[in-house]
Amino acid sequence: MDYKAEQELEVESLQAIFADQLTEYEGNTPPGWQGPCYQMAISPSQDELSSSGSAAYEVELVFAHTASYPDEAPHIRVHSVRGLSDADMADLRHTLEEQVAANLGMAMMFALISAAQEWLADKAEGQVTLDQIDPELAKRRAEEEEEKRLAAIRSQGEAVTPETFRRWRQKYDAEFSLRNTKLDDGAIAARKTDKGPSGKQFFLSQDTKEVKSVEEEALEGDEEGGDALDFSESDEDADDGEEEESEEEDEEMLDEYLSRAT
Repeated sequence: MDYKAEQELEVESLQAIFADQLTEYEGNTPPGWQGPCYQMAISPSQDELSSSGSAAYEVELVFAHTASYPDEAPHIRVHSVRGLSDADMADLRHTLEEQVAANLGMAMMFALISAAQEWLADKAEGQVTLDQIDPELAKRRAEEEEEKRLAAIRSQGEAVTPETFRRWRQKYDAEFSLRNTKLDDGAIAARKTDKGPSGKQFFLSQDTKEVKSVEEEALEGDEEGGDALDFSESDEDADDGEEEESEEEDEEMLDEYLSRAT
């Protein structure tokens, strides 16, 4: 038997039947596997599901021909893509091993794929019946499956796509604009609270400084002998009129200064 020709003919037939579902495997080839490897996602076919069923389960089948295939078993690996536990996968592998033993000597990959589809369909049908009997159990199972899916995403990180990058960029721009707005508001508030003294406050502070200066001179005169501020009664009488005029001028100057300052 021309094994290579038989193997090539089988691959061509599978590609014609399953079209784009069957692709060449691009991952790391398991030890001992030779020649091209192929992969295919398998889920229950619609013909094998009742109207209430759904493709809640999916597996991926990876296979390669051995040198003497189909007189010897092909290399096969199958793993869960969605919805199946380790116990489920062990049961499915056992089903496929039985199919291999029953089909030795014949091209068997189509039979193995069909057996996997039937097994998944039976699993889905049984799950539908169980869900109808115990809705709460079905809800818990759905929550567990969703948590497993999210845990797998978290462990591997979210894939960077144009859509995820666009969402990240929008969030970054919004946070950057908000931070700048807060900085600008703080600067404006600081300027508003740092306006300096008003004209009236400045004038009064100057007047207070002058009074303090006069008091300091008086104290210095007392320390030197008491002559610096020694006035006679005649001098006081003569200065009364001048003080009244000075007070009137001071009041007018104050009113004018305040009117300009405010």
